[in-house]
Amino acid sequence: MGTMGAFGDIAFYSSDEKILTYNELTRSSGGRWADHARHLKKPVTEFLGPNLDVITFNIILSINYGINPRAILNQFLEYERSGKAATLVIGNLPIGVYKWTLRSLVQNWERFDGKGNLIYATANLSLTEYVLRWLNE
Repeated sequence: MGTMGAFGDIAFYSSDEKILTYNELTRSSGGRWADHARHLKKPVTEFLGPNLDVITFNIILSINYGINPRAILNQFLEYERSGKAATLVIGNLPIGVYKWTLRSLVQNWERFDGKGNLIYATANLSLTEYVLRWLNE
C-alpha cells in the first residue's frame, strides 16, 4: 500500500484495494498587523508577528475504494471535537514545525445503500497550526 501521508493516526494511502487520499490542498499563511491611529495623521503600522497557518483539503470516501466512509468521518470528527493536535504528513515530510488542529470538518453524505448505510461521502477539512508554548522560552 502506498502511503501518501497522514494526519495523526489517520493514514492517507492508495493501493489496488483501498484509496483514501486528499485533493485540492491549500496552505494559507500571513502576518498579524496593527494600525495605530494618530490625530490628523496617517496611522502607524506595526508588524506583530506571523499568524497561524491554515491548511484546507478535500477527501473522497467511497465504499468502492475499500473503506467505510462513516468510520473514517468519525475518526476525523474525534479530532475535531476533542481538540487533539496531531502531526500532518504529506508525502514523507511533516508540514510545518508544529502540530495541527482540525478546526472545521464539513461532511457531505451523498450516497446510501438500500439499508441506509453511507456508501459515498466527501469532506472538507480545515487544519490550523497549533503552537503549544510561547516562542523564545
